[in-house]
Formats: sequence, C-alpha cells, structure tokens
Amino acid sequence: MIDICGVNHRFGAHHVLRDLDLAIAEHRIGVIGANGSGKSTFARLLNGLLIPDAGTVTVDGFDTRKDVKTVRRRVGFVFQNPDNIIREIEQPVVLMTHDLDHLRDFDRVIVFDEGRVAADGSPDAAIDAYLRMMAVAADRPGHVPGIAPTGRCEDRNFAGTAARNSLSGRGRE
Repeated sequence: MIDICGVNHRFGAHHVLRDLDLAIAEHRIGVIGANGSGKSTFARLLNGLLIPDAGTVTVDGFDTRKDVKTVRRRVGFVFQNPDNIIREIEQPVVLMTHDLDHLRDFDRVIVFDEGRVAADGSPDAAIDAYLRMMAVAADRPGHVPGIAPTGRCEDRNFAGTAARNSLSGRGRE
C-alpha cells in the first residue's frame, strides 16, 4: 500500500505537485497526463528519489523521508518500454505512459493536470476524462501547439486530435 498525504513539491518557484492525497492499493495503476503535469515527479516520490517539500509518502508503512533504503527495496523502476514484461510482473505496478490503450485492462488510472489529480478511477472513466481535457486544451484560444501553459515543450496536437477523434467516434475500431 502506498499512501500519499498532503504532498506538495516544487522546483524553485514552480509548483510541480499540489495537495496530493492518494491511497494506492490496486495491483495495476496507470498514471497519465500531458507533459509537465507532474507524472515524473510523482513517480520519483514513490521510491524516495525525491522527497516532498510538504506531506508524506509511505510505502507499506515506511516513510520515504526516514526509511528510504527500505522503500527502495520495495519499489522498483522500469524506465524503457515495459510493454513486453509489464503483465508478467507479479508485484503491484504503477505505470506512467502515454499509451492509453495499454491501460484499458488496469485496475485504476490516475490523471495528472498541472500538478494535481484531475481524474481518478476506472480506466475507461479516467482515460475519457483525460481525452476530454486534451480536446479542450487543444481548442483553447491562444493555444500554441507544442507549448504547455507551464512553458515546457509538449505535443498536445496528438492528444488533442486523438481526443477529438475519440469523442466524435472516429478512430475507434
């Protein structure tokens, strides 16, 4: 079980994660969001690679701030394309990905947006919420393709097009 309580994290003046409160007990968790939404920072908090500025992260009761060695023995990372092995892993998996179809058979999907949890639930519900968010972002007046509101480069064109196609019924076989 992973508990995230009142977690905030920033890099300099930029708030990356804000007011996170999550309990993660499911076997397969997907994490999605636009580039710059806080996914990677969230992942690094889970095994103590980063310590939150405020709040706590505990894994099976061990605090990442106080028991980092014990936590790292319990939480591993796979950084490249895990598609070939992810379903064979017996331990719980938290997967950060942009491959939405890969998450359809997961137990839960968490959607990050601007450092906060924007949606959290079944894969279908959370992925649909994410696609709607990306469609709105891509259609926002003044939106510059490739630039997130945070100033980080990203490609919302693909997500926005996928979202519009999904919501209109195109692109689903």
